[in-house]
Amino acid sequence: MISQPLEVALCRECGQHYYVGRALDGYLVEAVRDPSQPDFGVEFYVPTESGIESSHILCRQCGRLSEMKADCGCGAEIRVKRCESHRYNRDQLKRCENCDYQRGGIGDPVQEIVHGSDGPNTVITTALHELLPEDGRKILAFADSRQEAAFFAWYAQDSYEKVRDRNLLLRALREGQVDPEGLSIDDLRNRLSKQWEKVGMFSASDTPESKIRKVLTAVLREAVTDERRISLTGVGLAKWTVKTPESLAIPQAFLKPPWNLMKDEASQLVHYLLDSLRMRFALALPEYPAAPAWNDVLPERSQMSFSRTRPRGRKNVSEWGSSQSAVVRHFLRRLLSGSGLPDEEKTRVSTRLMQDLWEAVRAHDNRIRSEGDRLLLRTKRSGEFRLNYRWLRIKLAESGEVFECDTCASVSVYNIRSICPRNRCPGNLKPIDFSRLDENHYRILYRANMPAQMRAEEHTAQIDSDEARQRQDEFKDDRISLLSSSTTFEVGV
Repeated sequence: MISQPLEVALCRECGQHYYVGRALDGYLVEAVRDPSQPDFGVEFYVPTESGIESSHILCRQCGRLSEMKADCGCGAEIRVKRCESHRYNRDQLKRCENCDYQRGGIGDPVQEIVHGSDGPNTVITTALHELLPEDGRKILAFADSRQEAAFFAWYAQDSYEKVRDRNLLLRALREGQVDPEGLSIDDLRNRLSKQWEKVGMFSASDTPESKIRKVLTAVLREAVTDERRISLTGVGLAKWTVKTPESLAIPQAFLKPPWNLMKDEASQLVHYLLDSLRMRFALALPEYPAAPAWNDVLPERSQMSFSRTRPRGRKNVSEWGSSQSAVVRHFLRRLLSGSGLPDEEKTRVSTRLMQDLWEAVRAHDNRIRSEGDRLLLRTKRSGEFRLNYRWLRIKLAESGEVFECDTCASVSVYNIRSICPRNRCPGNLKPIDFSRLDENHYRILYRANMPAQMRAEEHTAQIDSDEARQRQDEFKDDRISLLSSSTTFEVGV
């Protein structure tokens, strides 16, 4: 049988891989992605370790797909399980089978690997731009179609700006001494503003208020980023934490059976649980005039909130300590792995622990007169709360404060009994090997002396001749760093 290529997709959260396509005449073939077609939709198959959970056998060489033993004779069979596609978006996976990631119900939890896509090309472009001499940072790129050329110009500049913003954030963290407690959001904003001024990031028309808004947007975007693996924390360079008031006591349940946590373990767990609000996009933003709105910070995600009761149809709200939540089902139950309790009882006491922390925080906040000093801030809807941004802290990650999972390779700044906090991951945390991490492409860029600007423009038949000529001149004069062109320009047309 002739070898057939199989499409692969990776979970955006944990990296689990899936085989992608549709079953046709006993083979996994390319899916139909045109919604106007009657057989529109994508099927997702995840590899399984045993035949108990598998639904099919897939040959990775010829694409033969069957529910029984493969009869192709290729010898490249693997057991797979067909996963549920999204109910309304049939070309998307409903949730990751490994980590339960759903991308907040917006977009596909997995990203398909496409040969020749813009990602690898952008990595090369960014590296070249940094390495070229300052008076000759010009890159000419070609694409097979004008649509591809136009998209690459946008994609390359957008990717570069994200990397540059993190690069400048790291410079701000390294500029001067930082208290062991870390910097607040406003502290980092002030430091970053100086970095932006230094490298000429502001335009001549910016007002003092618009400068604050731009810089604060960059800080908050990093605080609630959904690009966790390539964030400053994800590459082991920075550490976000929640400072808790001295008047907030650790609930006694954390220290008593069945938890039996040491005081420092209980303190870490409290900080992790509170910080999970930030990681779940339930962060209350500043409300002063120059502050950005949520859609300016993270438009692809909805701002969440938490309540002690079930949402009951309310959008963008989660129940704190729900028995179905990842922190209860996975993390807290794993903390009880040596307790001898049955799973049902583990869930019950985990839910109770979450309730105890919520009640302790709310009781503390009710004693505080100034709303700005409370840990949880009410939203406009009754009974819903978000973490107060004023209690967030960030500092440089130091040796002994960063850990890596031996299974999913995710990075964590919280280590409670070596349990990986990533949902459904059975791995354990270990001190990170910084020598290996230093090879990470993004970590290298964040620490490099990157140019502040990289202007990218398209040069295709979609733009008129006068504009095309002007962009050629600007490219020659070093005012455009990347010119993304179609093949017509390559041959001189």
